[in-house]
Amino acid sequence: MSALPKEEVNEPAWLAAVRHQVETLRFGVVQIVVHESRVVQIDRTERLRLDKAGPGMDAPPAPHLAPSAPASGAHRAQVP
Repeated sequence: MSALPKEEVNEPAWLAAVRHQVETLRFGVVQIVVHESRVVQIDRTERLRLDKAGPGMDAPPAPHLAPSAPASGAHRAQVP
């Protein structure tokens, strides 16, 4: 007997990869790139949210953490 629900047993590899990226992401974006009706790339950008209640959080962000800068933790998953 399989522990996976029936709809997950026969899902395409790209869908499993997207599901994993979404399930392991707390804050951020998962972007799917499609060429000629095929998923060819999955990009993941993870955001780090700082709690304003914490000590020292009322200071402006350092230049390398400004909202216009790309967040550290950008990942790209390869699609088979």
